[in-house]
Amino acid sequence: MTSASMGSASAERIGSESGAASRAPCTDGSLLLGAPAARDRCREWRLPATAGSVRVLRRGLHAFLQGTSLSGDQCYDLLLAACEAASNAIEHAQHPSEPFFDVLTEVDDGRVSVLVRDFGVWREGLAGPHRGRGLGMMRALADMSLDSQPGGTTVTLRSRDVDVRPPGS
Repeated sequence: MTSASMGSASAERIGSESGAASRAPCTDGSLLLGAPAARDRCREWRLPATAGSVRVLRRGLHAFLQGTSLSGDQCYDLLLAACEAASNAIEHAQHPSEPFFDVLTEVDDGRVSVLVRDFGVWREGLAGPHRGRGLGMMRALADMSLDSQPGGTTVTLRSRDVDVRPPGS
């Protein structure tokens, strides 16, 4: 799964008052609504780049992860890493071309992947004795890669190598 696949992935927009999901193809071409298998495999959020969005993501991502065969500890680790990536997208994306960040979560190849993408230029965080540990924490909790380009940064987190299947498989 790449950041390029993010635009064509399934969509469930969280953060609107209606909570209605939009219809968009999953990476395999199926639609999220009306295709239960697709709903179980992937979700996408577009959230405002504000601190309150981390709570919205945490709730939605927790519900999605509960539908996989990850253990409770594995869910918690991936959730913590993803929320840290979202916090970084909010804090470190400078002069974003869009005031949002995107999150794509997908069960594929027996693992859960979470991509967090912002639309700004990376900015180092403020110095301090209790800062600067986020990337190390994400690496400790999940397999992580980071791709920073002038148009945005994408953090890819993957659950550790365990057998993960969508419900009903």
